[in-house]
Amino acid sequence: MSKIILILPPQNIYLKTGCNIPIKTGESTPVHLILELGDFGLSVMWFTKNPISIKGLSVYIFEDEDDYIENIKSVFKSSNIESTKPASIQICYNYKESMLVPDKYYQSELNYHMLSLLYGDSEDNFIKDDHIENFAIHNIYRIPKNIYDLIQHQFPDATAIHSSSLQIQHNKEGHVLYCVVFYDAIKVILYVDGLLNLVQQFKYSSPEDVAYHLLNTCQQHDMKPSEIKLRLYGMIVKDSNLYQQLHNYFLDIDFITIPEEINVRQEMNNLPAHFFSHLTELATCVL
Repeated sequence: MSKIILILPPQNIYLKTGCNIPIKTGESTPVHLILELGDFGLSVMWFTKNPISIKGLSVYIFEDEDDYIENIKSVFKSSNIESTKPASIQICYNYKESMLVPDKYYQSELNYHMLSLLYGDSEDNFIKDDHIENFAIHNIYRIPKNIYDLIQHQFPDATAIHSSSLQIQHNKEGHVLYCVVFYDAIKVILYVDGLLNLVQQFKYSSPEDVAYHLLNTCQQHDMKPSEIKLRLYGMIVKDSNLYQQLHNYFLDIDFITIPEEINVRQEMNNLPAHFFSHLTELATCVL
């Protein structure tokens, strides 16, 4: 089996240390669990509610996609999930093959065909549909069938949703471009005049690739980079080539940190809060 890594290469783009802060045993308050799965790997976060307090967080990046299933199984065995006996488990799928469909155009029997039109035909996927009532849209998406079956077997009582279905529910104002930086991909969420215009993921191999995708997003929506707010989550630091590349084009650029009302473990204070603020944001949506 390929190695599972908790470091985040390549150099000059990410901080080189990973995040692995396992939950402590003997928590007296009921602990809840969020698992986020995507092409980038797997994130595991334990937290308590009222108020939200992050009790543990691990981010796993899989070196070889061919061993993805075995890597997930290995993480489940080593991450102390079963022994914590979480009060609830939320599965957040975060795969690229997702699309938003307004209620007035939605027909469930067309889900397969619409996803195939956008991402190509595939029989080895399970199609899910999240209805986001306050936006009057459906998020339809594909999950690799072997991964879906594994999760269903491992956590039969868990609830499941796409990460994007939660992330877009926060109220936004003005023109804002959100970017979550993963190992070799970014997720882009664009709001224009406070209205959701785009949710999409892009693969990249260099800082120039990221800049291209963000600039192209602005161009396709008639937005000037100098007039839009760029807000960053994930594994990016100010002294990286990636940040400097983006700073060449975007005048209003900043990181999304964690709200003060969310408590975090002392060990997490050694990491920039924006490294995992996209995960804590998920916790605020599943309450």
